[in-house]
Amino acid sequence: MCKKRPHIIIFNPDEMRADAMSHLGNPAAVTPHLDRFAAEEAVSFSRAYCQNPVCVPSRCSFFTGLYPHVRGHRTMSYLLHPGEDSLLKELKESGYYVWMNDRNDLTAGQIPGWTESHADEIYYGGQHRAAPGPLTPGLRGSMGSKHFYSHFEGQLGLDGQGRNYNGDDEVVDAAIRRLQHPVEGRPMCLFLGLMFPHTPYRVEEPYFSAIDRKKLPPRIRPEDCTGKAKILSEIRKYQGMEAYTEADWDELRAVYLGMCMKIDHQFGRLLSALKELGLYDDCAIFFLSDHGDFTGDYALAEKAQNTFEDCLTRVPLLIKPP
Repeated sequence: MCKKRPHIIIFNPDEMRADAMSHLGNPAAVTPHLDRFAAEEAVSFSRAYCQNPVCVPSRCSFFTGLYPHVRGHRTMSYLLHPGEDSLLKELKESGYYVWMNDRNDLTAGQIPGWTESHADEIYYGGQHRAAPGPLTPGLRGSMGSKHFYSHFEGQLGLDGQGRNYNGDDEVVDAAIRRLQHPVEGRPMCLFLGLMFPHTPYRVEEPYFSAIDRKKLPPRIRPEDCTGKAKILSEIRKYQGMEAYTEADWDELRAVYLGMCMKIDHQFGRLLSALKELGLYDDCAIFFLSDHGDFTGDYALAEKAQNTFEDCLTRVPLLIKPP
């Protein structure tokens, strides 16, 4: 008897550290949906590591199963090219209806038809009015300002409906609409490549105030470490954030965790939709990120190529089998 093939959901936030989830030990993190998912349905791998600390090489690796160096995917500018298979392309060719949004950091978009060969349907975002920006515009300031290379923008505004509906919200809603209208006779694979919690560090209420700054765990300071790669001290020098106080770092870290909290809420919305549609039990669900973020560790912001500290390489990986 032929076994029914499961639907596959790949939920892929960008730049999310593993310790941005409460169940992996961060007392300041607010991730109730992921925590409940791990406790009741999924396996959460506490020691999952990506193969590269920036987007493109990491995604090329986990979508092909190859190390980045095997086919030269070492930098942000060398994406998958014709002649290279990917998980999405193979699923499509084996009969899956593959849906993804247009942000994948995987396929070389300048090659006509190449990205399209990986999916049956691509959702192109930007179809909604732009969400309100930061409440403190121009915070970055000029060269030499402590915020200039911090990527910190702080609290976002709300629209007339009391929300900040961003591109990730749009993608999650588009995915739910596809689930509501499945393609008859074909199992589905949905890849949601989201932007949060990638820099800039910015988030709206209720996420902005939900993170208790007093519960933030100690960060790794430069003076706490010896024998680290020179690239860390060089990036510190060029970011020029020496004027950042501990309160500044706490605010940046809290906003980052607020962005992760919003990702958790969006993931919860998708799980609820799957359950309401009676699809949840038939789904293999994967939640993973491509790499992490310094968020103040080593007195650095964002991420960097060719430095493999845990805060950049240890990532969330949760898997629920059908």
